[in-house]
Amino acid sequence: MTRFAIILAAVGIFGGSALAVPITYTETATATGMLGASTFTSALVTLTFTGDTSNVTIPFSGIFLLAVGTGTVNISGLGTATFTDQVEAIVNQGASLGGIGDYTINRLMLFAIDAGFATYDLKSSFGPISDTAAGSNSGTFFATNLGQLEFISVSGNTVFTASTVPEPASMTLLGVGLLGLTSLRLRRV
Repeated sequence: MTRFAIILAAVGIFGGSALAVPITYTETATATGMLGASTFTSALVTLTFTGDTSNVTIPFSGIFLLAVGTGTVNISGLGTATFTDQVEAIVNQGASLGGIGDYTINRLMLFAIDAGFATYDLKSSFGPISDTAAGSNSGTFFATNLGQLEFISVSGNTVFTASTVPEPASMTLLGVGLLGLTSLRLRRV
C-alpha cells in the first residue's frame, strides 16, 4: 500500500503539469468605428481570443504567435460579434509590442507597446498591462458575423491581459497526488 501511495503522489505532483493549457487573451480600448452598418463613437471595445498554449509558434526570432482558436469583439452599446477570419494573439519581443490581430489578412486590430512584452511568450497568464493605445490599423476591415469591423481611431489606454485556466486533467492529477500524500500521512499516524 505504501508503494502505491508513493506512486500516486509522484504521478500527481511531478507528472501533473500538462503541456497544453487553455488561454484567453483580452484587449480593451476606447475606439470609434463601424461594425457592419452600425457606427460607434468613443465606445469601450473588448477583443477576446481563446486558444491553447500548445499551439504557440515562433515564426521569427522574438515573435510569438497563437493563431488557432476563436475570437470575438464586444462593442459597448452594439453587442458581441464573432470573427469569421482566423484571429491571432501576437507578441513581438524586440519591439515590446503585443496585441490581437487578424491572421487571415496579417493585420493587428489593436496593439500596445509595453516593456512587459519584451519577455512574454504567450504561454502563461500575463498583465494586465495598461498603456497608451499604440494604435489600430484604421482603414482595415476585419470580418465578423455581424459585418465588417473597422476602427477609425483609438484613444486613451489599451489594456492587455492573458489568463490561463488549468485543464481538468491537470486538476485530476493534482488531486491524485494529494490523495497519495494524504494516504502516506494517514499511514504514518
